Amino acid sequence: MRRLIGRRTWLALAAVTAMLLSPPGARAAQTLGAGHQGASRSVSYSSWTIDGATVRLGFTLPRAAARDLVPPGAPTPDAAVVASAVLASVSVDSAGGACTAIDQGEGAGQIYILALTPGFHRFEVVFACPSADGLVLHDAVLFDRVPGHVDYARVQVDGGQPSFQILTRDHQAIALRAGARPLDLGTLGRFAKQGATQLLEQADRLCLVLGLLLLARCWRDLGLIAAALGLGYLASLAAATGGFILDPSLAAAVMGLAVLLLGVNALRLQATGPPAPQGWRVGVVVAAGLIIAAVVVAAAAKSPTAGLAAGGLVVFGAAQVWTAGAAPRFRWIAFAPATLSALLDGMTPAGDLAMLQAPLAQAAPRLLAYDLGAIAAGTALAAVAMGALWLAGRGVGASRRMAAIDLAGAALVGLGLFWFVSRLYG
Repeated sequence: MRRLIGRRTWLALAAVTAMLLSPPGARAAQTLGAGHQGASRSVSYSSWTIDGATVRLGFTLPRAAARDLVPPGAPTPDAAVVASAVLASVSVDSAGGACTAIDQGEGAGQIYILALTPGFHRFEVVFACPSADGLVLHDAVLFDRVPGHVDYARVQVDGGQPSFQILTRDHQAIALRAGARPLDLGTLGRFAKQGATQLLEQADRLCLVLGLLLLARCWRDLGLIAAALGLGYLASLAAATGGFILDPSLAAAVMGLAVLLLGVNALRLQATGPPAPQGWRVGVVVAAGLIIAAVVVAAAAKSPTAGLAAGGLVVFGAAQVWTAGAAPRFRWIAFAPATLSALLDGMTPAGDLAMLQAPLAQAAPRLLAYDLGAIAAGTALAAVAMGALWLAGRGVGASRRMAAIDLAGAALVGLGLFWFVSRLYG
């Protein structure tokens, strides 16, 4: 038993140490897409106001996303470079022909660079159209460079009710031949697709699915996975429609914590048999205490708020892991990190729509579509992976299966801790 516990402990500590002590360049690569709002998200925000034959576009691009406008290694583009790229990638057509971006005077030119906003570039373009009929709005910013880029668009026609759309690489235009309808099935479908693809495009979410697979012991556990995800997304919908938007940097850090907790839960549920000797238990507690103290200190070095957040999340994580391992009859508690991750993921599009001042009545159907797409994708991926593992694991001994879970759980502990600390501190 001592040898078994020692092996698992050193596996976890080795993974953590490797992640924390790796050189800066290697750590940057190991983020596996960590970036804007904690993952490889590339988003922009466009607000189209139509008044007869005049179209006024307000375009907001996060500075992190603007880096993709220049080749890797090139200097960060300034506002003038970004403005030129935006102007070349947006346009409006009408039934009478192409619309012209007019000179706004006072030296602004065809694209007006608005006042600086921390973390964002903001621009305004005014199009004069030969006809007010058959307007088609085009936005191709970054889609050729970042396939997963998403533009959240607000469209308001002649002072009417605004419509909120989503533009992707496969859908870069909004046709207004029938007006900007407040509810569009195509838009809902794109929100659902976005919820599903986020799972496949971001490393931390794929690690969450891996953690769920480590906890699943039978096919009935698919129901627990779906229930955990559904509860989290339902909570996110309720919070978002209530006006609560989570700080994106904190949400990204907590996503890393959820990965860590799933890895620890998998290792903890592996431990069977008599209790560990006193010396080993003391050693594990001391090692965990040192790591926790380092996490809180690193966060506090950034700001007192980050330190308090780290301390509270650590307490939550410790309570969750202890409860999951101490109550075998309530093993479903081990899936709680999935609920936490779903809550955070569901609030991501809510924050994006909040940038466009989306009314709650219109935001809710779109957020629900995103949530349903994410739940379906997560449950389906888990089911397929469980089937593949069952086929691959036939004839494999119990000791090898346990070793595989040990290695995977240790890797999740290391990755999750690295994401948690780097995102909370960064």
